[in-house]
Amino acid sequence: MLASTKKRPHQQETPTWMGSSSSARLWLSFWPQHEPAIHRLKLTNLKIHPFGLQFPTDRELAPGTPVELRILLPPMTAIALKGSVTITEASLNKFLTSIRFTMIRDSDRKRLADFTAHRRMVRLRARCSPANDATATAAGIS
Repeated sequence: MLASTKKRPHQQETPTWMGSSSSARLWLSFWPQHEPAIHRLKLTNLKIHPFGLQFPTDRELAPGTPVELRILLPPMTAIALKGSVTITEASLNKFLTSIRFTMIRDSDRKRLADFTAHRRMVRLRARCSPANDATATAAGIS
């Protein structure tokens, strides 16, 4: 007998883009859309992809919560976008929050794609050649 493939209501699905995301340490500001905009840029370790991102937060945000974000990519390129919380998981004293982008300019999505592709390329080079370890370390990639 085949097992049911239906998801239970309490189960959350991992976004498909998470498998090809890149880890980075970037400046990020976010807030739920129903709250006043408070721009607090914070240097954050996150996973980023042209279709979404995942990062730790101090509070739990319910799936479906609309959020606004500002991301600062090197060299000082600001991206403003909107998204929706897909998953929030408790992790030690933080919440690991995944957000799917719902409104982003095509040019900004391309910037994110170029940024993540560049990070993957540098990491691959660092793994393949010991001579590139210094380059990866200098670029802040481990």
